[in-house]
Amino acid sequence: MLPAARVGRAVKNRVPPTGEQLMDIALTLFARDGRAAYR
Repeated sequence: MLPAARVGRAVKNRVPPTGEQLMDIALTLFARDGRAAYR
């Protein structure tokens, strides 16, 4: 499952979030989900 709470906090703390920050969040979520899926 995605850490929606962390994403929500990041969005609230970083308004508006930059493209780089969004990419970092996306890559982090993708990496976590990928590891969980493969394992």
